[in-house]
Amino acid sequence: MKLFLKLVLSTLLLAGPALAQNQLSRSVLTVADVLRLAPESSRAVADARNAVQEAERDLRTLEYDPQATPLEIRAASRDVEAARDDLRVAVAQSRLEGFNLFAELVEAQAAVDAQEGAAQVASIAARAMEARFEAGAATETELAEAQSELASAQRTLEESRTTLQFARDSLEAFLGTEVESVRPLREAQLPDDSRSEDELMVAAAQDNRRLRNADRTLADAQEQLAAVDNAYSAAREIESARERVQNAEEAGTDARDTVRLSIRQARANLNATQNRYENAQASQRSAAESFRASEARFAAGTISRIALEEAQLSYESAESSLQSALHALFRAHLQLGIAVLE
Repeated sequence: MKLFLKLVLSTLLLAGPALAQNQLSRSVLTVADVLRLAPESSRAVADARNAVQEAERDLRTLEYDPQATPLEIRAASRDVEAARDDLRVAVAQSRLEGFNLFAELVEAQAAVDAQEGAAQVASIAARAMEARFEAGAATETELAEAQSELASAQRTLEESRTTLQFARDSLEAFLGTEVESVRPLREAQLPDDSRSEDELMVAAAQDNRRLRNADRTLADAQEQLAAVDNAYSAAREIESARERVQNAEEAGTDARDTVRLSIRQARANLNATQNRYENAQASQRSAAESFRASEARFAAGTISRIALEEAQLSYESAESSLQSALHALFRAHLQLGIAVLE
């Protein structure tokens, strides 16, 4: 009996991750889920982790090797740092990739919803035109145009559904889990990053892969110079080591200029997307007010059902544009973070 209980417990423990994965597939996927799962599902991140482990093994090997020189050990230690920098960048990039797929799915679902409304309006208009034609109040040409618009709306609806399925399949393939539904991004989930360019450069000095590589190259060149700058080394060897230091210093300056430009561009893009989002908010508020007015007029009997449906479509289109602008703003925040790291 004890053996049986142990087997059951072991089975449950082994099945735990799979059960958790299945539970996720049955729940609503959020942006936080995507940012958490993306690095675990990314091949690039897995390769970067393997590179870190390999560099750490090489360092340990040298540390236990009595014939290894201090220069070799320090160089191996810098290789570990470089591999870890690559891993941080890979993680950030995987999150951006995962978010892009998430946003595509949300926007594809919104497109389907909007096109379903457009198809409904076209259907109402076509039926109304058929009634008018039967009553002799419309021509065959007008009827054919209404039917053509309905057919076009239905084709567009099918295309949008295909796009939605493709977006869902792409996100599922990337995350390695089923996605039944997603919860749209909310403004409260936007990162709060109001750092200036100089403040971002301070952060980059600590975390940026390009700058850290330049610092490591300079440190290596300085160590090589210190090792040969003595009376026992040939003048040509010393001069060559000094040139390497000078080249490393110049490369470091170029790297800082490149990173500053990248951060400046990412910050400008963030400001532009912030303006786009604010404009989309204003458009959405205007569309909402217009829709409410149309509802009141329809209730009073002063506009037709089609006019009300068109007002609702305009409102839903403004909502979709607002969500797209919010995605662009969130994406710009992620890209700014990558600019600091990369």
